[in-house]
Amino acid sequence: MADDYESASSYYWVYFDENMTLPTWEYPDSNSIVIPIVIAVISILALSANCLVIYIVVSFPSMHTVTNFYILNLAVCDLLFIIVCAPVVSVIYTLPDWIMGEFMCKLNAYIQYVTVQASCSTLTMMTLDRLYVIQCPLTSRFNRTTGRVSVIIAMIWLMSFILHIPPALYYKVEIQHWHHQEATKTCRPVFPSVQFDKGYTIYSTIITYVIPLVIISVCYVLILKLLWGLRQFKPEDEALADGHSQTASTVAQKWRATRMVLTVVLVFGFCWAPIHIFNLWMLFDNSSSVIKGHIRVFCISLIYANAFFNPVIYALAGSSFRQCLRELAFGRRTLCKCIRFSKKAHIRLKGTYSSMYHKTSKRRPDSPTASTLI
Repeated sequence: MADDYESASSYYWVYFDENMTLPTWEYPDSNSIVIPIVIAVISILALSANCLVIYIVVSFPSMHTVTNFYILNLAVCDLLFIIVCAPVVSVIYTLPDWIMGEFMCKLNAYIQYVTVQASCSTLTMMTLDRLYVIQCPLTSRFNRTTGRVSVIIAMIWLMSFILHIPPALYYKVEIQHWHHQEATKTCRPVFPSVQFDKGYTIYSTIITYVIPLVIISVCYVLILKLLWGLRQFKPEDEALADGHSQTASTVAQKWRATRMVLTVVLVFGFCWAPIHIFNLWMLFDNSSSVIKGHIRVFCISLIYANAFFNPVIYALAGSSFRQCLRELAFGRRTLCKCIRFSKKAHIRLKGTYSSMYHKTSKRRPDSPTASTLI
């Protein structure tokens, strides 16, 4: 087995792993300037947008909802991915040698897999949460709490760290010779065998892309079926199976929240599909070419752009996010005062909710004015 592995060692120089310093002949010299600039611009936009999302969700108590906690976790995943991995990619395309040491080699590879796993798991849980809200609107009002979603998010991160231990163990800095050129230091995976390497590539593709999208697709088929059924009822007839009813405005709100989650999932699927397809392609066709190099650059740019697309979707599709942005930009709330104002708004919101609760609690359970928390 060892002999077979050594004889197949050329597999690594044609397999374009994101952490590897590639031979200079693979890319035009202009890429050493263009690619770092493109990654830097995308990273700055993504950092700014995700920091703003985190700031809004944390600072405004009215934004402390289950769905927004999932959105907060997605923003944290994107931030960690950008902060750790983007500088490394820029250095890889700028310099011929790996200069950041073995710790950064392992950390960069590990964080890539962990953050992607956490992101797709969070999107899966968001979709399951949407299905639960629509299918069981009454029980979800009491079971969906920020405390429980915090536990779910902690479990997502723990699972993500455990599922992708191999990159932390097997990525190393080694001396490589590229077609009789000078020896260079590269960060690359040194798995026990080529079969192990191929197996891990397929494994990571399945658990970070295929399985989540299959679960999400099934959930959205059920969600669309349920929402379409709700739209067929008149407001006074929208009695659900668990004895709770919904107004037309509540159904519309669920449509909006569901569309936002669906849009985030579709963008994630679109941005990450090319890199997964490319990696699987390289497993079965390990020939090297400049065209493949350009395709890989496009795939990498797309996955970094995904970190910027998510906050844009929240701002465009989420009315609560738009309201907070307006208050931060044009309203009385400034960045230094928004916490104080949000606390006052929370107090007013609690008073309003309390009065509404006393009014609605006296109505029949099937009253068409009863509402469901989203």
